[in-house]
Amino acid sequence: MRIALATCLALLAALPARAEDCTDRARDLVAHEFLGGQPHIARIRTVWNGIETQSVFRWKSVTHHMTEAILPEGSPDSMYHDGVYYGSDGRGGWSEFNRTDPDVARAQADEIRQTLAANLTSADCVQITHGGAPYTAMTAQVSAFPPYESDLVSIYFIDEAGDVRAIRQSYKMAGHDMMMEQTLDPAPGLDLPLP
Repeated sequence: MRIALATCLALLAALPARAEDCTDRARDLVAHEFLGGQPHIARIRTVWNGIETQSVFRWKSVTHHMTEAILPEGSPDSMYHDGVYYGSDGRGGWSEFNRTDPDVARAQADEIRQTLAANLTSADCVQITHGGAPYTAMTAQVSAFPPYESDLVSIYFIDEAGDVRAIRQSYKMAGHDMMMEQTLDPAPGLDLPLP
C-alpha cells in the first residue's frame, strides 16, 4: 500500500514551477469515468481526522465492484453487485446491507461527475517524467459542494494515453481535513467473486 504514497510523492516531487492553464481539459476529465470505465484496480490511502485507512478497490463494471479493506486491520470488505451492497461476514461470505437500483447508482455517479465538472474553477498542467515515463500533472480546484465543506484540490497524474494513473486529493468533510491518494492500474481480465 505504501506504493500509492510513494508513487504520489515521487510524482509530486517532479512538479516543475511553471504550468499552463488546462481548465477545459480538466472539466472534460472529471466528467467521465477514469480509464474509460474499463476494469481496473485502485490502491487507496486516506487520512481523515488523523486516522489512516488503506484499501484496494477492484472495478469490474458499474454493476460489479468491491473494496478490500487493508487498514485498519479487521475492517470488513464490501461489494456491490447488480443493485445490492454486501459486507464481508468474517466467515468468508457476504451479508446484504443495502440496495440501490443499478440505474439509480449509475445516475448518481454521473451526477457527481457532472457536478465536479460544473464546479471546477481552475486547473493547471505541467509535463513531468517519472520512472522514465512522461506524465501530465493536472492540478484542479473545485469549489465546495455537499458533502464537501471546502474546495476540493486534486492532482491527477495522466499518462501519454490520456489515462489517470494516480490522484492526490485534499478537502474538508464532516468538520475534518481529508487527504486521499490512489494509483489506478488497468485490469482487463479482472474477475470478482459473486456474493
